[in-house]
Amino acid sequence: MIYIGIDPAVAKQTAICIIDGAKTQLFMVDTFDHTDLLKILDGLAFDGSITLCIESQTIYKSSKVRTKDILEIANRSGFFEGLIMSYFGHKVLHIERPEPRDWKGQVPADMYRRRILKNYPEVNLLTAGCTKVVQEDLCHAFGLAKYVEKK
Repeated sequence: MIYIGIDPAVAKQTAICIIDGAKTQLFMVDTFDHTDLLKILDGLAFDGSITLCIESQTIYKSSKVRTKDILEIANRSGFFEGLIMSYFGHKVLHIERPEPRDWKGQVPADMYRRRILKNYPEVNLLTAGCTKVVQEDLCHAFGLAKYVEKK
């Protein structure tokens, strides 16, 4: 079983994690250019069924985040889900769309990043040299893939 976690973005690149057995791969891809992810997928060998996990969005009443921004991120989620579905076809057996509180709890993004780096040395190694923001996004993509792997 292969697990793919996607943490969608709008104003920056999107984080992708692929867990295939003991092998973990982390990527940042252009959020608005489908060929960026397709080039990466073309370079990988996949043998098995796929479970996809893409973060869903929530609009909170008291949030300072503009509703339009949340909807744009939701559009990007649909874009990546469609891209994965069209690329892998029947190999995608399951899709999860958990809200942030479901897969990482209600902790700040940086705290979640530190937890992942502490508990998963391979992610610490794979993200060494990344900026804090990129590392945070990659940790979120990894967390999404792990969320469905553990289910």
